[in-house]
Amino acid sequence: MKINVFEGARRIALLLSIVATLIVVGLAVVFEPYVTRSYVADSPDAPFVKTESCDLDDVTVYANAVTPDGVEPSIRLCIPTMPYGDYGQRMFAVTKTDKRISVVDRYDDKADAYKLALEQRFRLTAADAAEIDSEASTLKRARWTDSLIGLAVGLAIFWACVWAIGWIVRGFAGIPRGRDNRPE
Repeated sequence: MKINVFEGARRIALLLSIVATLIVVGLAVVFEPYVTRSYVADSPDAPFVKTESCDLDDVTVYANAVTPDGVEPSIRLCIPTMPYGDYGQRMFAVTKTDKRISVVDRYDDKADAYKLALEQRFRLTAADAAEIDSEASTLKRARWTDSLIGLAVGLAIFWACVWAIGWIVRGFAGIPRGRDNRPE
């Protein structure tokens, strides 16, 4: 029984190409885009205002939200702080009455309760949810495009290498182009 090494190599190369395609498509399917938003509440009763990012000294609270399309963005709520004391301590407002603002240290128990209340008070607006859905859709489309382009380039290079190796081996073995064995 004769073994056709070239046919075997072609089948292995085809199998590797199929496996690579399945892996790339599978990774593109399970990709969930990472969308972040930051909001700041300047005072306890102030509405949330979208911001580019939290300041370094701000207290950051992470909130949960889900858009109508099912996207779960990473929401950061920024609480501005003020310096006090000689050792770099920071404080922020937690309650506001007619003429008084109550402030606490960022590590105080009242601060933890305020952060929890702030997280529970947060709601995505319809406009922000639509913007997040649009960004997530754009990121998914970009992921698919990048994946398929990478797959096409990778497979083209792989098959060019397979062809080149076959051409070199046939040349050394004295096998004519288009054949898998020497003529008798």
